[in-house]
Amino acid sequence: MEILHQRFAHINKNNLHNILKNTITTEQYNNNNNNNNSCLDCEICLRVEFPNKCYKESTNKIQYNYLEKISSDICDPFRYPTYDGKKYFITFLDKKSRYLEVRLLANMIEVLEIFLEFKATAENNHKGYKIRVFQCDNGTEYKRLLRHLIKEGIITQLSPPYTPEPNGLLERINRTIIAKVRAVLLQSNTLIYLWGEAVLAIAYIYNRTPHSSLGFKTPYEVAFNIKPNIDNIKIWGLIIYYKIKGPNNYKLHLQAQQGILIGYGQDSHNYKIFNINNKRALWSRDVRIIEGKF
Repeated sequence: MEILHQRFAHINKNNLHNILKNTITTEQYNNNNNNNNSCLDCEICLRVEFPNKCYKESTNKIQYNYLEKISSDICDPFRYPTYDGKKYFITFLDKKSRYLEVRLLANMIEVLEIFLEFKATAENNHKGYKIRVFQCDNGTEYKRLLRHLIKEGIITQLSPPYTPEPNGLLERINRTIIAKVRAVLLQSNTLIYLWGEAVLAIAYIYNRTPHSSLGFKTPYEVAFNIKPNIDNIKIWGLIIYYKIKGPNNYKLHLQAQQGILIGYGQDSHNYKIFNINNKRALWSRDVRIIEGKF
């Protein structure tokens, strides 16, 4: 059967016995299925087609507390930088709650500084939870960070090169974020260099969206044990008017300025606004959102 395997251009071993059944030949082939095992060790087959092993999560799953295990991934650079020069975004996902944090980066050198900022903010919680395990891929962008984690005594779990499956959950979330960013940019017909603000807003919405894996609770509720208030979530990219404040605002001057809604604050009455005229972002509570107007 090995010669038949070679004659038929290294056909799959499972189809070898079907060839003799459904074709005519005068040659004698040994149709003993036990001989098919020799085809399993065919070096040519191994070199030209080496499939990935099916990745299955262990049935003995370790139960982590909130913040104990963090998975991270960096999205490939965008062709167009944001209005403030960002080209990448990095994600941090909590294993237990699926709570997602996203930060924008101008270059890969910032990874360590961004992580330290995230760690300081996340570990400032009343229950004293600390990051114990950090999972990421084997990319060179994480090298400085990994050296720091070793010094801190944080366990690292690295995916093998070009094998995203162990970090598959975050890979899928990143794809979902990109798809939603495309959707809101298309819907609002707004400026493409606002994609970074759209990424941050999508992460905010993701944390307040029920998930089947959490028993249809939101990541926000699992992380903080309180249901999120979603009254402040309006359609991203809407026209918004905000009150002009400051010492140079006189009585006869205009009292409101037009902008674009690009973000939501932790305070349910706070919004992030992009001023098209000076290409700057600002936060304001005194706003009027024009529903349906982009």
